[in-house]
Amino acid sequence: MNSAAHPRRLLLVNGSILDVLGTREPEIYGSTTLSEVEELTRNTAAEFGYQVNSVQSNHEGILLDAIHERWHQVLRVVINAGAFTHTSVATRTSSSSWSTCSTPERRDPDARVRRIMRRARARAGRPGCGC
Repeated sequence: MNSAAHPRRLLLVNGSILDVLGTREPEIYGSTTLSEVEELTRNTAAEFGYQVNSVQSNHEGILLDAIHERWHQVLRVVINAGAFTHTSVATRTSSSSWSTCSTPERRDPDARVRRIMRRARARAGRPGCGC
């Protein structure tokens, strides 16, 4: 990622099923919509002088194409992978080539699921999707 050319741009990538955030099982995931999350992200980032562009898709290839088209234009790519978090070899492989890459922790509402997924990721040698 080219921080010298684009020091204040971020790309927020939202994965599968996040388009129904706020309406899908609000008793578990809350009532905040993806649009509201994106707006909060843009507003918070703007307070620190950053510009955020976002993309969402339920199709992994579309997300990967968006990342590949834009990754050299932004300082960071932030991925909220949704259901791709634990299953996307393509996202992990793609993101492993980025020079500035950190691994977020996905927090599932169910603690048992979190433990199982962490164990599986650790055994596979890949925490999260690797992005």
